Amino acid sequence: MTLIFTPLFSIFVLQLEEERKVERANHDQLLEDQTSLQRLHEQLTSEHEAMVKKQESLRQQLRAQQREVQTLREEKGRHEAAQERAQAEQEQLSHKTQAYNRLNDEHSKLKVSTQYI
Repeated sequence: MTLIFTPLFSIFVLQLEEERKVERANHDQLLEDQTSLQRLHEQLTSEHEAMVKKQESLRQQLRAQQREVQTLREEKGRHEAAQERAQAEQEQLSHKTQAYNRLNDEHSKLKVSTQYI
């Protein structure tokens, strides 16, 4: 029985050693995968933080642009109101000028007619 036991034991030991090599290789692969995943996680975290900073910067720029647009709209409103006032004043002056010219014509006609009397 010793002869049978020894070869079986050797085969068993060889199988165990082979399984251990496979397990070690699997373990080493898992460690490499873990290291790769950690690096990838760090890279993605860094990229995410950069994107969050960029997003905040863009939000600030957007708010500044919105304030500028609001200021320009208000300024445009003031300019349009001033333009309307100027146009109304110009029309008023035009009417006054026409009235003055009519009065001047009437005056001239009266002057001429009174000279002949």
